[in-house]
Amino acid sequence: MPRARSLLRRLLPLRIRRPLGIVLYRIYRAVRNALREVLGRLPFLAARDFVYDEHFYAKGDPMKLDSYPRFADALIRLRAPRNVVDVGSGSGLMLAEFAKRGVAVRGIEGSRAAIARSQLGEHRSRGRAGSCT
Repeated sequence: MPRARSLLRRLLPLRIRRPLGIVLYRIYRAVRNALREVLGRLPFLAARDFVYDEHFYAKGDPMKLDSYPRFADALIRLRAPRNVVDVGSGSGLMLAEFAKRGVAVRGIEGSRAAIARSQLGEHRSRGRAGSCT
């Protein structure tokens, strides 16, 4: 990538590069948003199980462990919640921090792998994306 940029800088003047970059970025953003829209509306939970599998949580959860207690403490200090609902709660690490602090918790998650990793038991529900009206 650095070689391509260097080559483009030498071949194309700035007055061409800048508008071209803006157009390419807008295309990238439109494609990214369209993909998110399509993937977010998958009508069946099995597709989410394919993406959010055991490997996904084994890799991602340890990186987040340090931040969750601090976030829970800060939120409790600011708002003092009695109940917390987390839609898309993953493996429930954030909810577990709130539960340790005496807050009633409920998590809704579509991934079987995440639910299997969770230690929240009956405080978890398997749900699918939809309207919340």
